[in-house]
This record gives sequence, structure tokens and C-alpha cells, in this order.
Amino acid sequence: MKATCFRLLVGCLVSVAALADHGSATAANIIIEARGDSRWHSGGMSSAGENTPLIVKVGVGDVLDIRSVMGSHGFVTLSGPGNQSPSNEPKFVWACGENKPAAAVFRETECSRFNKTIVANMKLEVLPEFQEDVHFWCTQHKRFMWGTIKRAP
Repeated sequence: MKATCFRLLVGCLVSVAALADHGSATAANIIIEARGDSRWHSGGMSSAGENTPLIVKVGVGDVLDIRSVMGSHGFVTLSGPGNQSPSNEPKFVWACGENKPAAAVFRETECSRFNKTIVANMKLEVLPEFQEDVHFWCTQHKRFMWGTIKRAP
């Protein structure tokens, strides 16, 4: 009887470990770089001015690793596409040290630099609430350097 219970316990622990490992394996670290050419770059794609945003596809739990490689750049979410006169909408990000906004779909990690000039990098975790596209742009270059974050199917 004790052996059966022990095997059942071990089986449960193995199942829990496999599920936990599977959950972490599905989350991705997605690098978005702001470079000296005043473009966002990610996964071999880039923004290219006012009418060509960078498109980034994400899933729940993914981490957006936003880096300033060269030049003076910042990152902020927007009320609409960057070429349609949007306003800054930081309500989509649960920034470090703040109460969670009702509309938050990203959580700032490592207390980085959301909505400010990026000194090195910042990280945003994709929350389960993320369903619809969220637009962003560089706080320095605005409509000439913007993008859209989309939910991956």
C-alpha cells in the first residue's frame, strides 16, 4: 500500500514539474531595438518611417525586451496608430511602483524606464488581459519611429 501511494505521489510531482516546465518553455523573450537609424528593429523586421510601423507578435507571458542600442530613444504606448496623431497612453503599462491601471496589458519588470528615455533597456511582460493591438512609438522620434504589438494566434 505504501509503495502504491509513493508511486502516485512521484507521478503527481513529475506531472506538476512537466506542466511548470511547459509553461516556461512557451514564453519568449522578444528583443525590440532602437538603433541610430531611428528605426525599431525586431526579429529581422524594422519600422521604416511614418507609414511603415514595426509589427511585433506576442503571446501571454512573453517579455518585450526593449533596448536602446544607439542614439536617444524612449518607449511609450499610444491611443492609436503612430501616423494618425495619437496621444501617449501609458495606461496600457503597469509601471513599476504604480497601482495597476484597469487597462494595463503589460507589466514593467526590473523597474526600468517606461515612458522615459531608455538608458540601456526596459522589459515589459505580456499580461493575460492583452487581446487587442497596442501601438507604441519612440518618445524622441514619434510618428517617424512607431510600431504595433499584436496578439499571436
